[in-house]
Amino acid sequence: MRAVLLTVLLVLAACTTTSESTPVSAPDRDPTGRDPLAVAAALLPLDACALGGLDPATGVRSGPHLCRAGIGGPRDALLVEVGSHVDRVFSSGRETFVLDGVQAARHKSYNGCDVYVLVGADLGITHSKADKGERACEEPTTAARATIAALRDPAAVSRAEPRPDTCDLLKRVAGDRLAGLSTRYSRNLGQCQSSRELTKERDGGDGWEAVYLLGIRYGVHGSIEPDEPVVLAGRQAMRYDGGDRCEYTWRTGPSGRPQPEYADQLMMVRAPGCDDAAELATAAMAVETSAPAKVDPQRPVTIPA
Repeated sequence: MRAVLLTVLLVLAACTTTSESTPVSAPDRDPTGRDPLAVAAALLPLDACALGGLDPATGVRSGPHLCRAGIGGPRDALLVEVGSHVDRVFSSGRETFVLDGVQAARHKSYNGCDVYVLVGADLGITHSKADKGERACEEPTTAARATIAALRDPAAVSRAEPRPDTCDLLKRVAGDRLAGLSTRYSRNLGQCQSSRELTKERDGGDGWEAVYLLGIRYGVHGSIEPDEPVVLAGRQAMRYDGGDRCEYTWRTGPSGRPQPEYADQLMMVRAPGCDDAAELATAAMAVETSAPAKVDPQRPVTIPA
């Protein structure tokens, strides 16, 4: 349960430095033929609360790459996430279609409906609604249309501050550990994971298993139990030892959000063991405010049908 909660909360936070890094590939593959780095560069500045027809003044940011409609609104309110992974292999129940002249996808389940505006590099902008009714996809589809219209002028829906790239950071701090693994964004740009592919012959089933993970979210440092407070590289951190996986979380600064439950900007790394996780966390602390190398952003952001 705790790991699921962390996965949902992880988001990419803003940074305040102009230091750059050597370009690294964001996802490992792109069936659309678009440059993954250019796609990531186009998505990183986008303000999720300025997409989907949301109001930036009232949208709730639990991170700079996702926004929920309405301060104090219901938990099942419309949610917009920028940079969601759209797996084109394991896509049971997802259908692609053309929406206002661009490529889109839709997935309806017992939990609700997700409508994706596809952007390439196995990424999309997701519009989600936890509605189990027959018309569950109406609001997400309307929101997706608003996003498509907004992306005709990306500068108008972008935020000025530089932002780190979680896949850039993970590849730099993990290095050769990621050999043979598939590294990609996960729920949104706020989380990057390196996974190994599962096979029926070896593992008893198909899919992916996350091995290494780096993410940034907004929250309150030390609020998730049963994390253990520790000192790492001279800084206060929280450690969770799950046996076959270990996580370190630490505060990188204030989030700038008005909601007290999102007051802190937090970074987290996960690895198979605590020694490995401690090494990655220490390395990540040294580069946590580093912006990715400058790359010309993909234009247009959407994929014409």
